[in-house]
Amino acid sequence: MVSPLDEMEVLVERNQVTIGVICTPAAAAQAVCDRLVSAGITSILNFAPIALSVPVGVDVRKVDLAVELQILSFHEARKRSAPSAGGVASPMRRTGRQGEPADPHRGVVTRTPAGPSVSGTRGSGPLVGTTGGDVS
Repeated sequence: MVSPLDEMEVLVERNQVTIGVICTPAAAAQAVCDRLVSAGITSILNFAPIALSVPVGVDVRKVDLAVELQILSFHEARKRSAPSAGGVASPMRRTGRQGEPADPHRGVVTRTPAGPSVSGTRGSGPLVGTTGGDVS
């Protein structure tokens, strides 16, 4: 439901609303947050590009759209550069050479198609580590 801001307090009380969402410019976000809290909101999802100050007992989750878009873009690029042999590149774990500690700036782990796993159930295949050049 979207309603005028001047009706917020009445709507929060009447509908027992506990979660609010802030999608304002940074300059307006704290004032909107304060008003939400004073109306009785105890959980806030913040899309504004600013950290909010709230009293104890109020939960805030900040969503940084720039970071989320960057992550999605990374995954799309990764899908496009996946090995053509059927493996799917995975940015989730990076390994070093045998006997060396893992270096988060080198290497990539790929999943390769495989038959049944050791337990006899079909798994997603073994993890195969390959090392690459320095990223820095």
